[in-house]
Amino acid sequence: MRDTVARAAEYGVAVGAHPGFPDLEGFGRALSEVQEITGRWFASVQGGTFAPGASGELVRLLKEWGASGVGQSSWGPAVYGIAANEDDGRRLADRVSTALGSSGTVFEGPFRSEGARVWRAAVAEVKGHMAKVKG
Repeated sequence: MRDTVARAAEYGVAVGAHPGFPDLEGFGRALSEVQEITGRWFASVQGGTFAPGASGELVRLLKEWGASGVGQSSWGPAVYGIAANEDDGRRLADRVSTALGSSGTVFEGPFRSEGARVWRAAVAEVKGHMAKVKG
C-alpha cells in the first residue's frame, strides 16, 4: 500500500476516496466533490448541479444536517446521504422523511460489506405456462 501511495504522489494522483480507509469524512468529502463535478457537466440540461426542486433541496439539506457525503442518482430521482453511524443515519432519515412528507420514500440502512448481489430474471414458457426464473 505504501508503494502505491508513493507512486500516486509521484504522478500527482490524490488518494482519499477509498471506502476501505477508516476515514468516513474524507471519503464523504471526496464523494460529494465527485457528485458536484459530475453534476456541473449536466447542469445545462439538468437545470443545475443537482436536479432542481426536491432533489437539489434534499442534497442541500443533507449537507446542512451533517451528512458525511451526499449525491443523487442519475438525473436526481434518488438522493443519498452518508452518515457516520446507525443513530446518525436514523436521524437523517427521520429529518428527510419529515421534509418529504407524503411526496417521497426514505430508505435507511448500512452499506453491504460483501458487495452487490446480482440476479438475472428471465421468463420462460414451459408447456404453455409462463414461469419466472432466477438465474
